[in-house]
Amino acid sequence: SLNYPYYRGLINFHQKNYPEAIIEFEKVLVKQNTSNQLTPRQTADLLMGYVEALYQLKDQNRFKTVVRALSQDINSSKSAPILNVSERVNYLLIEAFAGEAKPEWKEIEQMTKGFREKFQKSPYTARIGYLYGLSLIKNSRVAEGKEILNLLTSDEKVPLHIKEMCRSELATLELVEKKL
Repeated sequence: SLNYPYYRGLINFHQKNYPEAIIEFEKVLVKQNTSNQLTPRQTADLLMGYVEALYQLKDQNRFKTVVRALSQDINSSKSAPILNVSERVNYLLIEAFAGEAKPEWKEIEQMTKGFREKFQKSPYTARIGYLYGLSLIKNSRVAEGKEILNLLTSDEKVPLHIKEMCRSELATLELVEKKL
């Protein structure tokens, strides 16, 4: 096969050599080999490996810049493997924004709202719901945020740790309201 950078990228990724994996994946992304196209599954594996490797580097600014651009490109895809990648990419992007010292809550609200609309059966639904509720609260839409968090605490499909985070946030709000 002529896709040596693709395979070297996968090998480096699986060996947790993320900087080298990124270099190899970028060779494929920047300079497509017209005589040897990747299959949709290979493209999905490449994108997933690339995004995960960037995420592992813990360079939030680079991650957000690259992944946001990538997200816009792949969100319009009709290919099932690419749509699966799109879900993970969008989730990681939201987590990157939420994990900042001073999160941009307006941005997180928009991103989580869009995620909830597009990926209704996602394994990340509960976590995204929590971040959506939290972003509503942080953006002064407290009643709506509380409603979302309360719905999550009563949903039997929501994992216990997420319910606990919701309860903690609701309790904190209650204490703050009582002080006022």
